[in-house]
Amino acid sequence: MHDFTFKKKQLYCESVPVKKIADEVGTPVYIYSRETIIYHYLKMKNAFAELKPLICFSVKSNSNLAICRLDRKSTRLNSSHIPLSRMPSSA
Repeated sequence: MHDFTFKKKQLYCESVPVKKIADEVGTPVYIYSRETIIYHYLKMKNAFAELKPLICFSVKSNSNLAICRLDRKSTRLNSSHIPLSRMPSSA
């Protein structure tokens, strides 16, 4: 699932036209879809649920504060950080 779609030849991120974002903040600009990030996090979490993973996000990989705060604002993520993997000690 990705929340970037074309509608009438115009690119949208979720329900917002990308052109509108670019016009308001200028370019170049990085645009992230909250719903896409959460969807993929939950997909990974569910795929490894049997292992009870700790899924972590590296702030060094992307220090965008909106991304770093994403899980705190989402009721679907249940920690103060987005955990990436806790493997069993025998692994």
